[in-house]
Amino acid sequence: MDWAMLVDEEEEENVWQMLEAHNMTISKPDNEFVPKTFKEAKERRDLWSEPMEKEIGKMETRKAWMPMDKPDGVKEIGVKWCYTLKRDSDGKIIERRARLVVKGYMQEKRVHYWDSWAVVARYESFRMIIAIATYLGLTLWSGNFASVYLNPKPQGRNYLALPPGFES
Repeated sequence: MDWAMLVDEEEEENVWQMLEAHNMTISKPDNEFVPKTFKEAKERRDLWSEPMEKEIGKMETRKAWMPMDKPDGVKEIGVKWCYTLKRDSDGKIIERRARLVVKGYMQEKRVHYWDSWAVVARYESFRMIIAIATYLGLTLWSGNFASVYLNPKPQGRNYLALPPGFES
C-alpha cells in the first residue's frame, strides 16, 4: 500500500513540503561527515589525517607489522580504513577514529591462519556475575581494551598490502 493513499490529494502536497523541510533541518554539518572510503577521507584531510596517523602509530608501537619484500607468487591480504565518530553523552563529537582492518575474506585457511576464535564470556557467566554483584551490593564497571586484537601472535606468514595513503 502506498503511503499517499492514506491522505487525500490536498494533504499530499503538504506532506511533501513537510518532508522536504524536515530533510533540510536534519542534514548533517560538514564536520560530522564520516567517510565510507579512503578516497572520501582524502577529500577532508583536515578532519581525518590525524586519526589515520594515530592508528598507524599504534600499529608501529605494537610492532603489528614489519616492512619486507613480498616473495613472488605470495598472495597479499588487502586492508581497508573504517571511520567513526566518538560522541559524549550530549552527542558532541569528542574524537574521530580511523581503524585499519584486514580484509579477512581474502585469507585462506591453512595458508594465512589455522584457527579462528576469540575469548568471549558466556551469557550465563555474565548473568551470574551481575546476580552476585547485585546480591552483594557491588558496583560493576565496564571497560574498553584498545587494540586488543593486535596482541596475539599471527599464525603463519601474512603479507599485507600497504594501507591506502601510507604507501611510502
